[in-house]
Amino acid sequence: MAAGVVAALGGCHASPGESDPDSPDDSAQEGDCPIVDSLFDDVVDEPDRTGLAQRVAWSNTLASEAVVRFGDGEVTLETPPLAPDVYQQAVLAGLGAGEEVTWQIRARRDEAWVCSAQRTYRTGELDQGFPSLTVELDTEGSRQPLALVPLLTQEISYLALFDRRGVVIWAAPITSNERRGIPDSAGTAFLLADQAYNPDSSARLSWMSWGGERTEAGAAVGMHTDVALLPDGTMATLGWDLREFDDDGEVRRILGDTLLEIGQDGQTRQVWSVYDDFQPDLSVDYATGWVPDDPTVEDWSHMNGLSYSSVEDTYYVSITGLGLVAAIARQTGSLLWSAGGPSASIQGEPGLVASPHSVYRLPDGDFLVFNRDQGSCSHVNRFAVDPVARTTESHWSYTSPDCLSVEYLGDARFTSDEHYLISWSSAGRLEEVDESGVSLRRIDAPMGWTFGFVEDLDTWPGYREVPEP
Repeated sequence: MAAGVVAALGGCHASPGESDPDSPDDSAQEGDCPIVDSLFDDVVDEPDRTGLAQRVAWSNTLASEAVVRFGDGEVTLETPPLAPDVYQQAVLAGLGAGEEVTWQIRARRDEAWVCSAQRTYRTGELDQGFPSLTVELDTEGSRQPLALVPLLTQEISYLALFDRRGVVIWAAPITSNERRGIPDSAGTAFLLADQAYNPDSSARLSWMSWGGERTEAGAAVGMHTDVALLPDGTMATLGWDLREFDDDGEVRRILGDTLLEIGQDGQTRQVWSVYDDFQPDLSVDYATGWVPDDPTVEDWSHMNGLSYSSVEDTYYVSITGLGLVAAIARQTGSLLWSAGGPSASIQGEPGLVASPHSVYRLPDGDFLVFNRDQGSCSHVNRFAVDPVARTTESHWSYTSPDCLSVEYLGDARFTSDEHYLISWSSAGRLEEVDESGVSLRRIDAPMGWTFGFVEDLDTWPGYREVPEP
């Protein structure tokens, strides 16, 4: 919600009976906030391209800090504070489709708040192509943001924002290759990464605004599957590493993976290659058909999940082809440890890592892994890793009661209220589960729809619910 000059693209909608702008001392009251509309000039508002968020802008004659409060009569939300400036703008989002919304600017004058007159707008409807979802709640939901997650098909895909009622409060079209959306620190835009067509082609990262407008953020050759955003603005992603091997006179082209960084200057740095620490077993024939231009290329490591911990300045990756998760030092690119399959430095408990597709370090040092465990029920495991003793210790696990089997993607996150947010991806379900394994929220998509990587938004600054007085 950055301050800045905004062109007057729409008119304001003043409520009947607003106060005389020339008589601030005799102004009306809105709760504890005097209405002094003369302090807010050139007020404009317009829907974004999705119709589910509203752009508002004004001239703040006080050049002071401001917020916008908005709601539908049942709930009141508030934008993050806007920095003091003469020209200010905000995006109002978080209410469902077809809602009548009342909104009001609140600005600081000395130690108190003063307000604009109330104005109204109506939110639009979800895109006609958006799927019909089935929502089950075992606990009362709120309008607070819950999750940002792509909904994917080959024909049409969306980045969707869900609240704790399981309601889609915003959605915008994306491509089927954009499998994760990451909100920026201010809650004003979302980072998306496309996927390269083959190991030699380039793919792009972009920032998408609430209105669906794109701004290029970077590009990398061979970029695929996942992306991470670091606190310093660096973007990390996965790349492909295609190498040739002589197998008793036969040339075999085997596909590995790399870990890449893209700096704010657009420069790409290879942090690590799976070939640095692992080598393919040439006695094994690996799956083919992954590279469109060369169906003979063998898919070996199949790295697919990526996360970053600023606490340890370390990357964590899931490597399905090797059946392991690994820790990579950001500065040196060295492999710190790997856990899971036969080639891992830490074998761990059986089943703890099984066809993994995501891995995250939790605040207490545990690791959360989504395991596709193909051929069986997919499951989420939480465990500790001791790199010195080369041991693992299981602390929590969850398998859906109906034994969902995920064949594509799969992700799990741990929220600040100690719940687990699980994307069952190709099984078409998004679920929130508590520590005891009780399903609190379950959102099912129609057959053919896949949930992508999920970003939990329980600490997201895009807007917040105003407590009842």
